[in-house]
Amino acid sequence: MGGPSQTSLWKPLSELFQLVVADSQAAEHAAGLGLRVGVLGAAMDPPAIEQAKVHALELSSHLLAKIDEVYSLDPAIPHMNGAFLKSWYVPMVFDQATTASLRLIAAEKFHSEDGGFVGILLHEDVTEASRAISQFGRMRGIPVLHIPHANHFLQPGTDDIHCQINSDFIGVYGEYMRQWYLKCGASEAQIELIGGAQWDDLYDKERIPERLHSRRALGYKEDDFIVAAATTWFQDTGVWGRGNEDLEWMAHRFLHACKKLNAKPLIKLNPGEPDERHKDWMDTMLAYGLHGSISKWHNEMTYSAADVMVVFGPSNLGVAAQIAGCPIVELMIPSARYPEAYGIPATWGDELEDCILAARGSARNDQFIRDMNYDNDGGAVKRAVDWVRKHTGV
Repeated sequence: MGGPSQTSLWKPLSELFQLVVADSQAAEHAAGLGLRVGVLGAAMDPPAIEQAKVHALELSSHLLAKIDEVYSLDPAIPHMNGAFLKSWYVPMVFDQATTASLRLIAAEKFHSEDGGFVGILLHEDVTEASRAISQFGRMRGIPVLHIPHANHFLQPGTDDIHCQINSDFIGVYGEYMRQWYLKCGASEAQIELIGGAQWDDLYDKERIPERLHSRRALGYKEDDFIVAAATTWFQDTGVWGRGNEDLEWMAHRFLHACKKLNAKPLIKLNPGEPDERHKDWMDTMLAYGLHGSISKWHNEMTYSAADVMVVFGPSNLGVAAQIAGCPIVELMIPSARYPEAYGIPATWGDELEDCILAARGSARNDQFIRDMNYDNDGGAVKRAVDWVRKHTGV
């Protein structure tokens, strides 16, 4: 475990279990919460690294021999078959197999020396490292539990990596996610509605800063018309790998709308974006003659300060904004979007100004929130902890 979407679970879980997180970054975060946790990375010493490389080399050599015979991923594409695969596919397999093997060696060391795992809790189960841990758990009869890090607003049951299921049980955020995983092949018995624990604080009025305080803290005036942007980042794990040209276009379209509406931009960067994106946004904003705030953090202040939030694609930040009462507009992307049934204002760009004005002052969409975050009550942490206890027998 160790995903940021689950940090609100760490303290209550630590009262029941000895926690082991994946890496030192998660351990440092846990220490900041006053928790002592084990770290899989601590077992990744030089002998373990060399052992993992040997395993990866054996697998890569076997694959290389197959390519020398006849091996193809797609006969119609030269670089997807035959000798071309040697230049990129074999090195990729070696790197990923090394990472996965090292994680398995570390997990085995903890499991054999520290009393054994009673459960494995994941925030995703589709990358090479998490798939390896899932297989590790299944081979040893350890329940593998998955609370996804986000709703996936793409077509279920496709070849997209997010549609794969490698865990035993899935704790879903709401009815939307439940139906989505059923269409991806999960069984009813695997799924339980628990809600998104990372959103529980949004239901505590004392934790949400007041509108005027947020505006002043972020450098705005009380009567400014503020439009926030929930940006996205370049990634290639989805059906549509968002390229830099698309991201640049979205940034310019948003700032053009702010200029036209005489609105102040508030840029909420995705934490996955590289640090240089902050300067890119600042330079572009100034080129439009606009002034505003840019940050990867301060989510609650963003929801409180903004009149409207424009989400670049169907962001889960939009769900959080709606819980906090901030209207949202979807600037659409190919292959993924909020379900049309909820009536979230959406555009490919042409009507962005009209959508922003239509959303301004609109009421919270409670049906959307309830389907995205069961049961719209801020009780997900308790349900998640109870769910973990049930499947681990504690």
